[in-house]
Amino acid sequence: MTTIAFLTDIHLDEVDMNSHGVDPYHNWQKALADVATRHVDHVIIGGDIGSSSAYAHFFDSLQKLGIPYHAIIGNHDRYDDVVAHYHEPLKGDHKQLYYSIDPDGTRYIFLDSSPGAISAEQLEWLRRQLETPHQIMLCVHHPVLSVDTPVDHLYPLQNRDELHAVLENSAKTITILCGHYHMPHEHTEGLLKQYITPAVSYQINEQADEIQISSERFGYRLITLDGGRSKTELIWLKA
Repeated sequence: MTTIAFLTDIHLDEVDMNSHGVDPYHNWQKALADVATRHVDHVIIGGDIGSSSAYAHFFDSLQKLGIPYHAIIGNHDRYDDVVAHYHEPLKGDHKQLYYSIDPDGTRYIFLDSSPGAISAEQLEWLRRQLETPHQIMLCVHHPVLSVDTPVDHLYPLQNRDELHAVLENSAKTITILCGHYHMPHEHTEGLLKQYITPAVSYQINEQADEIQISSERFGYRLITLDGGRSKTELIWLKA
């Protein structure tokens, strides 16, 4: 059995956080402290870490947590700044942070959607990665399946139809872990099961007609894999 903590959208050192009533460092440290109390085997960071000025502190705090971790980057992150601090031995190439690992009978595939799209190079690499007998966990900052919410209408993954086609054509059951929308949401389409995870910074109202921000609580997601089966739990914390 393997338990993963998926934490995303931390937004450290970003200038507009105070105006949203958010203390990102407080939230981040509180989230890490909560993770430390649980039986977590590894941590996955879902992107939008924040300003490059925060990266040294961010990755140092993950090292001090003492739990193995992997990271992807989001549209607020920059490859060069992240890899100066992130010592993942497989950093991808051509300034894109994508890679895969097979630690526990699961293939974890990490994609780089930081430009707002998945490159043709990544899509071709992904096709090959999906040729595996392992169960598949896909980690990408932007959701692949659409959601009827203002963030999706304004800031979707630009070529998600292409990514969706690659995943669908594999005829594999695939779990997708993502963030970007600052809200919890679960959606199944065919063999694809998508889990959008709430942000460690602030939340966005899924049902509103326009973007509405709430800073009263924040959270992350636990995913437990056991013999080909998975279950998930949202962890909510008060700001």
